[in-house]
Amino acid sequence: GFVAVFGEETPRTLPLDIVVSPYGRSPVTARLPLSPAPRERSPNAATIDAALLSPEGALLIVGWVKDAGTRSYALVDAAGDEQPVSAAFTERPDVTTYLASVGAASDHARHGFLISATPGEAGFSLKITDEDGGAETVPITTEGVSLTTLLYRAGEQLGAPGPLTLDGYHTLFSAYADKLQRRAVVARTIDFGPSVETAPVLSIVIPFYRETFYLIDHIASQRLDGVDDFEWVFVCDDPMISAEMVKTLQLREKQLRRPTRLVVLERNSGFGPATNAGALAARGKRLLLLNSDAVFRSSEPVRRGLDLLNDDTVGAVGFTLLYEDGTVQHAGVALESSPHFAGLLVGSHPGRGFPPSDERLNGESDTGLVTGAALMVRRDPDQPPFDEGYLVGDYEDLDLCMRERAAGRRVMLVSSPDFRHLERQSIRGLGEEAARMLVHFANAARFNDRWAEDLAAMNAPRP
Repeated sequence: GFVAVFGEETPRTLPLDIVVSPYGRSPVTARLPLSPAPRERSPNAATIDAALLSPEGALLIVGWVKDAGTRSYALVDAAGDEQPVSAAFTERPDVTTYLASVGAASDHARHGFLISATPGEAGFSLKITDEDGGAETVPITTEGVSLTTLLYRAGEQLGAPGPLTLDGYHTLFSAYADKLQRRAVVARTIDFGPSVETAPVLSIVIPFYRETFYLIDHIASQRLDGVDDFEWVFVCDDPMISAEMVKTLQLREKQLRRPTRLVVLERNSGFGPATNAGALAARGKRLLLLNSDAVFRSSEPVRRGLDLLNDDTVGAVGFTLLYEDGTVQHAGVALESSPHFAGLLVGSHPGRGFPPSDERLNGESDTGLVTGAALMVRRDPDQPPFDEGYLVGDYEDLDLCMRERAAGRRVMLVSSPDFRHLERQSIRGLGEEAARMLVHFANAARFNDRWAEDLAAMNAPRP
């Protein structure tokens, strides 16, 4: 078998000849129709390029038809019942080339469509109706993918977020809103190190995904002064690394000076659900939520955070984070209107990449918004800290901060040189940049929708 990859200039809707030249043998020529669009077909016929269906029932259909934006769309189930669906439209210059070749020239390239829905039946077709009432019904064969992969594939098609407006986001993804609620399923919980005799003052919750590189650093943190009343809760959010995490903790069990709990999930659940699973397994009165690549080198800022949470008017505490070269990664979050995300308010890190000023290395301040890479909150046994409707690891932290502010509590920042964060090292390999940006866009839209009134009251900037 082989895979042939063509560049963007290759017309996807025209038949091509491919010549295979085996070593020492005569070349073989084969004709490849790159889409089910033979020249003899009607120029008005539709083509389905992909139909992706997630286990949660979210459907994305990618295809094209001449003048896609002038048509209406509906899913038709096996009983013939129709479910109207909305579509977002994309530029397809390859289709324009094809149409011209069959005498149906078009003065634009907006022939591509993306349709999102949550069909109730497994078997269905797509009905496309033109302005004159003429209709075509196209059978649908779905490919099973995860919901995150489905969004990535949409990003690839859209070149996200370029042509996608906020209305386009709602058109595409509002049908999936309830599908984004994912619960982590705990496969097993394993305890290492000393047993818990009294409830820890603090549980440090750290999810791991794809790699275990920083696990040894967190084990080493147990040797610091001032951590005698802490516990560590590691969460394995990737079945592929669970055996490695268990083995590492078993081999280093004599180095574990504090109670250490490993929560192994049945499947990858994402940053928010994985962190929540760790929080529910924790036994401390307070939680320090850490990314796997965020490490503290002294307990001093952590102790200061605990002191702040003794004040009932404080709801959450973040920490100044530095890169390995000592420059600032995080010293509070500001909201800025982004022209790249349809004017949505997105989080930014003032001073990132610059040497820290004295005030960013000392003291406490009411910043209002902080990152979840190192975030301390009270433990609620009935309410885990993060909203699980956000994908991958964006905006759960800002959502939590807004929730605390809405309850009348302050969000504080502890400034210190003792936290390091190798940003994004813990979630590498999430897909191409365009697709990743679409997921970020989806999270930003959800955050802006949910907190619209509160953000307006904060006088957050708008375009």
